[in-house]
Amino acid sequence: MADFTQADHTFIAHAHYTNATDYVVVGTADDVRSYLSGTIYIDHAPIEDAIANDPGITYEIQINNDDAGGNEFWNTVTTLTASTTASTMETLDAAANSGQKVVPVAATTDLTMGDWVYIMDDGGAAGSEWAMVASISTGVSFNTVDNLTNSFTSGEDVFILGVARWVVNLDLAGVAHVRVICRNSDTTGHNWATHCRAKWATDIE
Repeated sequence: MADFTQADHTFIAHAHYTNATDYVVVGTADDVRSYLSGTIYIDHAPIEDAIANDPGITYEIQINNDDAGGNEFWNTVTTLTASTTASTMETLDAAANSGQKVVPVAATTDLTMGDWVYIMDDGGAAGSEWAMVASISTGVSFNTVDNLTNSFTSGEDVFILGVARWVVNLDLAGVAHVRVICRNSDTTGHNWATHCRAKWATDIE
């Protein structure tokens, strides 16, 4: 009997994108012929204040039945669309430290318990992270559900509205390759953060 195994794949590494016209990010395709199922994780956040993105950034999960991965054989099986609501930004008015849950902000107007937020490090995506709001101290700070992975300084930003995290289960029977495409069709431009990855699994025989 073969052991159950899993493998990781990153379609689009955690990154920040800035554009002024239509823009497409084609994720790295993965050969999944040795797996029977998978789970795809897609994280999204706007990273500019009070900007509506219409018709919204979309993420397309595509599969391919060609063993050689020929480009003409890609088909979209799932399309996810980010919110077109104008993003909201709050600014840290004191440091938020890694290993702790308190995020001091200048205002808490649009924060809601249970919502995802994106805390952006001025140095780029590597120091930024998604977090869920656990509690709010009105006008003072909010607590995250889990301890922060990174440290943030006063003046850095938290993006609130339009943040999304999706999980999609995928049956890989008859599938040779999988990829994720991130598409921004807004011709006026939009800045956003994204991270797209997967966990593939074999079966127990």
